[in-house]
Amino acid sequence: MHQDFRRQGVATLLMNEAMRELKKKGCVFLYLKVRSSNTDAQKFYEIFGFKVESVRKNYYGDPDENALLMMARL
Repeated sequence: MHQDFRRQGVATLLMNEAMRELKKKGCVFLYLKVRSSNTDAQKFYEIFGFKVESVRKNYYGDPDENALLMMARL
């Protein structure tokens, strides 16, 4: 994403709305995968209660990289 479009609160609004809707529909857990090098995204997800559950070795290609499987309880 281009730097000019970051840190405007859009992702926070979308995440809050998605989590609210999923909880309303009865979901209890939410899982996602993130590149192990993407520490900004990891910090963002941690704000919403996500924690690393496991590592998927060589999940991503170009470049090869592990994925962190993160989970939050809704």
